[in-house]
Amino acid sequence: MKPKLIHQLILPVVLLINVLSAGEDHKGYFTSEFKTAQEVTQACLECHEDAAKGVMQTVHWTWDMVPAHQSSFADSLRLGKKNVINNYCIAVESNWPRCTSCHVGYGWQDESFDFSDEKNVDCLVCHDQTGLYKKSPAGAGMPAEGVDLLAVAQ
Repeated sequence: MKPKLIHQLILPVVLLINVLSAGEDHKGYFTSEFKTAQEVTQACLECHEDAAKGVMQTVHWTWDMVPAHQSSFADSLRLGKKNVINNYCIAVESNWPRCTSCHVGYGWQDESFDFSDEKNVDCLVCHDQTGLYKKSPAGAGMPAEGVDLLAVAQ
């Protein structure tokens, strides 16, 4: 089996295990208010050091991939929601903040977004157990105004 295929099979299992274990009560870990969503991620990464790195290897983070039928062009051809016309947002470049409001990261407003900055990974979008977490409709992936980040993180 090719290493890439092995990673494609193992990563979903690891992510599923993380999601299933997300139900742990974190009230004892988080007691102070968070001023920004990135502060929540930084707090999560104190214990879950590699979690952001794992997310950052997925198409949910990058919004692109090497098409399976074009694997010989791995270095030159990467396609995905962020750089092709699609049936949902038409084209991301037409309205970055709106189109990226669903992204699993914070602050993707334009092509200058730093995909290597771990604190921009949104842990809460997958791990919210309260049902209170919402993204701002045109907020480039930022939480909606009024979301209690501490309550959601706990």
